[in-house]
Amino acid sequence: MGLFPAHLGTIRCRLVEGGPYTAHPRRIPARCTTDVRKRNDGFVLTFTETWRARDFEVTTCYDKGGLDKRCTRFQVVKGSLHHRYEFFLNRAGFSTKERQSGDPGPEQVM
Repeated sequence: MGLFPAHLGTIRCRLVEGGPYTAHPRRIPARCTTDVRKRNDGFVLTFTETWRARDFEVTTCYDKGGLDKRCTRFQVVKGSLHHRYEFFLNRAGFSTKERQSGDPGPEQVM
């Protein structure tokens, strides 16, 4: 998770739309946060990406059969979007479970 701070807190970061293998990636300004919470059986390590909705465009395509493919581009214009990655660590520091929640991150959308 190289774009998140190595310490607890929030930093400015840039999310790559479409992920690292996109031919012409667009970089979305964001805030990346690292947090940790203690639990009885260990810890929860959380990485959160937050970005302005207006900076994020999504293209959805569907195939109507044959060579007929329709694509629609839309943009969410208000508020913030976020995506969270949670790692549940036991007392020995090993990840016992992972969970993701929130909006699809720009790097998850092609």
